[in-house]
Amino acid sequence: MQVEIQKWGNSAAVRLPATILRDAGIALGQALDVTIADGKLVFSPKPHYKLEDLVAKISPDNCHALLLDDGLRGNEIW
Repeated sequence: MQVEIQKWGNSAAVRLPATILRDAGIALGQALDVTIADGKLVFSPKPHYKLEDLVAKISPDNCHALLLDDGLRGNEIW
């Protein structure tokens, strides 16, 4: 299928037919990652992470250590 790049405000846009979106499993308003591979634009659905899934991946091996522990000073004391 051939489409054209058109001006949309100060940007460029490509209008994608509903059949392409449906076949790719992409919905309107969905975030996409755009990359260039072998000189081609590649649009991929951006993963949607749930907070509980991210928190479940925290372990002592990947948890950041406390960098500053010099106490509260001045207006930092609440």
